[in-house]
This record gives sequence, structure tokens and C-alpha cells, in this order.
Amino acid sequence: MAVYATGHEPLDEVRAAMRLSGIDVDNREAERSLIIEDIRAFTTADGGLDDLKIDQALADYATHAGPIRIVADPTILVKQDMIDEVIRRERILRRRLELPLTVVCPYEDTVASAREGEFLIDMLRTHNYAIFPGIAMLLT
Repeated sequence: MAVYATGHEPLDEVRAAMRLSGIDVDNREAERSLIIEDIRAFTTADGGLDDLKIDQALADYATHAGPIRIVADPTILVKQDMIDEVIRRERILRRRLELPLTVVCPYEDTVASAREGEFLIDMLRTHNYAIFPGIAMLLT
């Protein structure tokens, strides 16, 4: 199963780009081996991250046989100054995940300087690996 969640890319454009890459998006979504979602589906009415919605989605994904790959792009949340929420959730996920799960968090380079670079440092502390153009680093 693959999940792609984003808040700053129109979902129809994501699907079109996947189709251009040769992915049979319609069939994959129909069989639920591919899920494309707006990251705002996991927020509260006031815009904060909703732990219950996130946990329910992870439990739903866990019913799928085999490994799960999630790409969640929370760039929009950082741009909306929800940095503390993003860091809190990243720390929770790192401690609690018991699924055969790989999560990739691709941030736009425009958020690296958030809070004068402290956001980038916090993200490096919550992940096992970091990938920059031309560099992959083991962080554990």
C-alpha cells in the first residue's frame, strides 16, 4: 500500500503526475493499494493536527496486508505556523509505530529556515534518516 498526503499540491495534479510516471492511479485507488489524500483531512476544525483522525487512518492502513509506504508532505502546516504541531506529531510517530511502515516526509526547501533553522534541526532529531540533494544520512 502507498499513501500520498499533501496539503499544497492539488490532488488532481498529483494524480496526473503519477499517471505520467506510468502508475495506474484509477485501478490502484479502486483496490486501495494507493491512497491520495489532502493532509487537511487530518486536522481539527481550528486547523490543528487531529491525533484521533491520524490514529484512525493508521489503524485503517494497518488492515492492508504487506508493507505500507506513506509520503506525507506537511509543508503547508509549517507555512501556516503549525511547527509545534508538526514536531509533536513527528515525535509521537517515532515512538509509537508498530506497523510495517515507512514514512517519507518531503518538505519544500522553503521551510528549512523556519524559526531560524530550528525547525530543520528538530526534524532531523525526529527521523532516522535524512535525504538532501545528493546526500543520504543515517541519523540514529
